[in-house]
Amino acid sequence: MFKGLLIEEVSIDSKLSLNKNYSASFYTATSISEKNKNHKINIQIDNSIISKFIEENEIEKGIKLDVRIKNLYITANGTITIQASEIKEAGLSNREIKNKRLKKYIKKHRWERREKKTLPRVVSSVYAITSASSDIQADILDNLNAKEQKIVKCESSVAIAKEISSDIAQGHDIIVLYRGGHEDANMDIFSDEVIINSIVESRVPICTALGHQTDMPFIAGFSDINFSTPSEFAKNISSKNDEVRKNLYNNIYTRIKNHFSMIQKRKKENIEHQSKIIQTNISRMINNITKENKARKENINILAESAMRKKKITILNIVKNIKIEKQKIIEQKCRKNRDKAKKIKEIYNNTKQKVEIIERQKRKEKKIISIAVLAIIIVIAVTIFILHK
Repeated sequence: MFKGLLIEEVSIDSKLSLNKNYSASFYTATSISEKNKNHKINIQIDNSIISKFIEENEIEKGIKLDVRIKNLYITANGTITIQASEIKEAGLSNREIKNKRLKKYIKKHRWERREKKTLPRVVSSVYAITSASSDIQADILDNLNAKEQKIVKCESSVAIAKEISSDIAQGHDIIVLYRGGHEDANMDIFSDEVIINSIVESRVPICTALGHQTDMPFIAGFSDINFSTPSEFAKNISSKNDEVRKNLYNNIYTRIKNHFSMIQKRKKENIEHQSKIIQTNISRMINNITKENKARKENINILAESAMRKKKITILNIVKNIKIEKQKIIEQKCRKNRDKAKKIKEIYNNTKQKVEIIERQKRKEKKIISIAVLAIIIVIAVTIFILHK
């Protein structure tokens, strides 16, 4: 008849621990009645229940428990003995007990100081996970300006953790756990060990937007980024995207402006530099041309002098050759004249011989010879006259 009843504020006189010899442990406890009277009772707790309690709670001596009755019997001396089907720390709600359990779980894995992931610069895709009974999709869709939005509904913590770890969810920029309303059983499915594990293992930031501003589910403090409400999440992400885009446009405009200014500046510097180079090159060209002209003038003078010398030499050679030719001509004429004179002399000698012959013949024939001599003399005179001419 007492099975299932809950006895509250039971004080245990010793620290809870597993019984190595038996499957259960006995403890002496004190229960306070409505009239503030203390009642001594014995409690029998199975090792499996103690093991679960130790795993989920910080165990202290003198801890107060709420004990749910499995069996109750009274010994012959009047001592009440209770077999417990469930124990929990007294004075705490189920949610508070669960939160203590989760804190211990996090502390056990040393995740309380883990480095939380930050939001990307621009949130282009959002994977939103909510409970099966949630009907506030408009709070996300109407206020969020992300290009890609996917909303899924889950009925349990295991399903939520599975969605978080899925390749589809991990392919988005962020994952958000959201739900409206107050903390209740539907809100509790977001706070569990499997979800804590999936948040730690996630490659992308996990955001929470659960309940109202006064609500603070356990998972909200463990997630990478927490927002007070789904609407606040959507507005904050949209505002961040708008600000980043605005800054991006301003930066692009500023960079383009600075780029054009730099191009103009470099162009001006390049023009000035090219002008200096051109002026320098022109000066060098003028100097080189002046030097070349001077050298050419000197070369022309040298060539002119050389040509004059060569011309003079040539003229002298020509004059010399002319003299030589003249001398040759004179010598040739002299030779010709000598030859002529020699011939004339030979003719004269021959003529003389002939004259002598004639004279000898003349004696014989005086008259004939005289005529012949006279004729010969005339012929000789005419011949000499012609030759001299």
